[in-house]
Amino acid sequence: MKYYGLISGLPVPKSGQGLTFSIPDLRSQVEPYLQDAHLAAFRHFFYRIDLANLEAMMLQHDRFKAGGNLDQEQLRRLWHREAGATWSLSDPDEPEAETPVERLHGFWQRYYDQLIAYDADQLQRLFSYEISLKNFSAGFLRTALQEPEEPHYLEGGRFDRFAYNKLQVADIQAEHPAMAATLNSLTLPDPDQRERSLTETKWTYYDHVVFFDPFGLQGLFALMLRYLDMAAWQERDANLGAQQLSAFSEQIRQRIETSFTVSSLA
Repeated sequence: MKYYGLISGLPVPKSGQGLTFSIPDLRSQVEPYLQDAHLAAFRHFFYRIDLANLEAMMLQHDRFKAGGNLDQEQLRRLWHREAGATWSLSDPDEPEAETPVERLHGFWQRYYDQLIAYDADQLQRLFSYEISLKNFSAGFLRTALQEPEEPHYLEGGRFDRFAYNKLQVADIQAEHPAMAATLNSLTLPDPDQRERSLTETKWTYYDHVVFFDPFGLQGLFALMLRYLDMAAWQERDANLGAQQLSAFSEQIRQRIETSFTVSSLA
């Protein structure tokens, strides 16, 4: 199924700008227009916010991002393995002796495995790139901090452990130019410049992947990834984002409704 009216009716993301509507509001506007199988995949996609909240809980950071599938109490019960607390990312054979990092890694691995399984033809290229970037980032951070132990790499990426550990961009350039461009961004010393470059190179790759099919499930998820990047920029300037939130929330609702009205009359 294609979502011509839905995707064309959503605001166009702009690199370096904050998100001007909330993630929960975005979800409430999009979900009613998705068919059942795609709705399940869409909801699963947002477990990534729950995982970010779990990481904050693990690190004892007082931070909770809205837009996931679970509230703070549900996540707390999951993290502390309370009776009856479970979700699709749980492993029934999860050993009690796992460290918090190992446990979170297992959650992320099952997150990607299950997400891609919804439609491997549509989602493999998009998320294998993201998995690879996570692994390269972990390898780069290990080198920068001179950590002796190898990070927990996620399976499903496009490279092996040697590549993640060495980060030899010249060896990647010929066959994977988009990934090489993204990896070059990791080495930029200025944090703001680095984040902007990472965002721009990721978005260039998203455009490449969905070029021939921007209105399918892959196109929808590429757009959601952009919005989450924009939300990260909004956290850098929370006051500006808050001022614009209400107006743009109403705008997105009107644009979606208008697009579907026109589509139904066509």
